[in-house]
Amino acid sequence: MRSQRQSLCAFTLIELLVSIAVIAILAAILFPVFSQARENARRTVCASNLAQIQKAVIMYAMDWDECMPFETPLYLSTPAYGTHVDLQPYLRSMEVFRCPSDTGDQRNSTPFWRRYGRSYKMEGRVLSKAWDEKLRMPIIRRLP
Repeated sequence: MRSQRQSLCAFTLIELLVSIAVIAILAAILFPVFSQARENARRTVCASNLAQIQKAVIMYAMDWDECMPFETPLYLSTPAYGTHVDLQPYLRSMEVFRCPSDTGDQRNSTPFWRRYGRSYKMEGRVLSKAWDEKLRMPIIRRLP
């Protein structure tokens, strides 16, 4: 009588392998779904960061007689110097300048955020230039 109870409570090797196989199949199905959800979350964080930076630029321009902040090229930017430092009073955290997908480039695996203080390129036709080499004069851009 005792041996029958013990055999009823134990798993066989086949049952154990089948349950492991079912768990592996479920994991194989769900892992791509989780990675896609993680990437969508990263995109959402990036979009939110860019919206906050844009609002900070507008608030900066409102405080400085509608003049846009001066651009700092990425190669001159450091964590302590650049356009992102000028915009810092208008933001709650410097983490806004950090993209969650920032892993660096092929030459250097250090993230841009650690090297330059920002993951996003902030140059172009929107920001003011302290000195334009072609025109040999400063360019102050204003809010449209």
